[in-house]
Amino acid sequence: MIVGISNYLLRWYCFLLLLYDISRQKSTICCDRAFSKNPKFRDFAKEFMVIKKNMGDEISTLNRYDDILQNRLLPYFGDMNLQDITPLTLNRFYEKMLETGQNKKTGGSLSPKTVRSYHQLLSSIFAEAKKQGILSKNPAESSSPPKVAKRLPNYYQEDEIILIAEALSQQTLKWHLMGLLFLHYGARRGEILGIKRQSLDFEHKQITFSSSVLYHSKSGTYEKEYPKNEKARVLPMSDDITLLLKKYLSWLDREKEKWGDQWIDTDYIFTGEHGGKMNPDSVTCFFKRLTNRCRTNNPDFPHLNPHAFRHTVVSHLLRQGLDIVTVAYYVGDDPYTIEKHYAHLIISGKKEAADIMSGLLHPASQECAMKAS
Repeated sequence: MIVGISNYLLRWYCFLLLLYDISRQKSTICCDRAFSKNPKFRDFAKEFMVIKKNMGDEISTLNRYDDILQNRLLPYFGDMNLQDITPLTLNRFYEKMLETGQNKKTGGSLSPKTVRSYHQLLSSIFAEAKKQGILSKNPAESSSPPKVAKRLPNYYQEDEIILIAEALSQQTLKWHLMGLLFLHYGARRGEILGIKRQSLDFEHKQITFSSSVLYHSKSGTYEKEYPKNEKARVLPMSDDITLLLKKYLSWLDREKEKWGDQWIDTDYIFTGEHGGKMNPDSVTCFFKRLTNRCRTNNPDFPHLNPHAFRHTVVSHLLRQGLDIVTVAYYVGDDPYTIEKHYAHLIISGKKEAADIMSGLLHPASQECAMKAS
């Protein structure tokens, strides 16, 4: 009887020990993630990145945040406690970033736009700390980051477009086609490289933009799919584009056959020399080389870059009187963004519309005025 009771008590004792051990392990894990009431900036920035990753932020965004943190913010703020960082602390940081020598490539100062991007990340980190009750105020909201001068979008004039189209026609089939797609659709660099064979519907003469090919030194070349709440863009293909695409795909099939086992299979229509995803930076480099070559004969030849094609398409469509919603869909942007960046063209268009209506109504107004007198 006594032995039975002893065994029973022993089992209970072992069970309680097990519960205690589990509880202690959980406590240790929680302590690893918990912060003091005033954590170091370095520690909270690490937690901030975990939160952003869990929230589903894009790889490109996380890589950009990490670059800014490692190269600029952690060396300056890393060992400071969050509650010790004031608006004045931030202002001194901005001033330092604008000093000569901060730009590692040129030896000059960083641009106000770059420093402003640091401010935006700092503000996001402090906003999260405030949300968690670590800060009562976001110091970035009371700081004074440098102002960024508003620049009008750079776009090509009609005579420049003719020059560019002529220069592209003299390039290899691959670059000729790619250049025309930029000029025709105003798509982003990554979107052009994200075009796949299944994106092309020759029967209905339609092209679908549904993914992007991006590059980062840490992630390499990778595909970014459209967000779930963003629909793919389906746009018409002109006869010229359709003909050139068919011709190019035939050439691409021959290249694949030529390289055999060395070819890296991919669905993308724009590839590296031996297949696979194409590095987006190579597109920018090509346009830079083409600009330099063309300027040897024509010093006034416009500077070519992928984003200028985008500005050109948006600007010319707006000038032709297309509504903002249609233009935004065509280039894959938000109507508010279009209105914000191209306000000067929209205002000009509204004035033209008002002048047209005024001209139509003017005779009637004059007639009414004469009757009234």
